[in-house]
Amino acid sequence: MEIGGRTVHRVGVIDDDEHARQSYSWAVQDAQLEAVAQNDPIVDLARYTDDLLGRVDAVLCDQHLRVSQFAPVDGAQIAATLYSRGFPAVLCTRWENSAHLDEIRPFLDRIPVLLSWEDLEPERLLMSLEITIAELTGTFAPHRRPYRTQICVVEVEENHVTVEIPGWHSEKFIQLPRKMLPDTIRSTVRAQYRCHAQVNLEAEDPSTLYFKDWEAA
Repeated sequence: MEIGGRTVHRVGVIDDDEHARQSYSWAVQDAQLEAVAQNDPIVDLARYTDDLLGRVDAVLCDQHLRVSQFAPVDGAQIAATLYSRGFPAVLCTRWENSAHLDEIRPFLDRIPVLLSWEDLEPERLLMSLEITIAELTGTFAPHRRPYRTQICVVEVEENHVTVEIPGWHSEKFIQLPRKMLPDTIRSTVRAQYRCHAQVNLEAEDPSTLYFKDWEAA
């Protein structure tokens, strides 16, 4: 099948739960693609991604993989690593609170589509792959296009910072995991601190905002 000018036939399915892998595989098959389930634990991320590139054309991955020790990292890092290598991956998961988003947020700049479990239908999967492949070739959807913008720190806690983005359409404050800040900013950040980052300012929902290429004041 041609998706975004790329041939996609075999889709790797990554989940630590056998029944979930089967459900993911059915969704892939319903989209007229071949599902290749990852049944064995992942030991080394670099070796695993090398192996994937030779076996499948895209990946559908769950987020929570470390809990059961199925992988040394969670799905967001796998998807982001594949993106960095020009390989399409779609992250599909359930998230119930801000802690789950904290795990994904540091990698969101390399995750064009974040599907919820309830939205995993053939049409949505194909659309997600199309959006991801387009972005890998340099064509960003408006809500994914990055802009350099000012970041204003409102509050600093032990594990989080709350920020305001004057260039964003909303006045909502955004809470970020402190660990995603670069060392040069994390060590000196305080309330009323200002810096810059690349942010997808046309994102509608706070959960889809990403931050990258931070610049210290």
